[in-house]
Amino acid sequence: RIHFEQADLFPSTVQQFDVIVSNPPYISNRVYKQLQAEVRDWEPELALLAGKDGLDVYRRIQADLDTWLQPGGWFIGEIGFDQAMAIDELFREQTWCASVDIAQDLSGHPRMVVVRKSS
Repeated sequence: RIHFEQADLFPSTVQQFDVIVSNPPYISNRVYKQLQAEVRDWEPELALLAGKDGLDVYRRIQADLDTWLQPGGWFIGEIGFDQAMAIDELFREQTWCASVDIAQDLSGHPRMVVVRKSS
C-alpha cells in the first residue's frame, strides 16, 4: 500500500513513513548567480534558494526527520553537486542515523543523499 503526502517539508498529520523522497531547495546564494539562465529565469527563487551555503532547508529536514521516519525507514533527497561532504556530516552527527550514502547521477556527480534510520 502506498500513501502519498504533499507538504511543506513534513505533513500536519501525526504519522511516520517508511520512505520520504524530497527535492528541496539546495542552491546557495553564490551558486544561484552562476546558474544557467533557463533555470534561474524560469524557476521561482523559493524553489531553488536555501541560504548562504544552500543547506538551510536540509538543516530543517535533519532536525525533524527522526520524528517522521519509521525505524529502518529511508530518506532520499537531491543535493547540490558541491554539497556531498556537508550533507554527509549533517546527517552522520545524528544518533538515530544508521547509514548515510551519497549517490551519483549518470554523469558521476554526487546528486543524492540516501539516509537510513536505525531499526
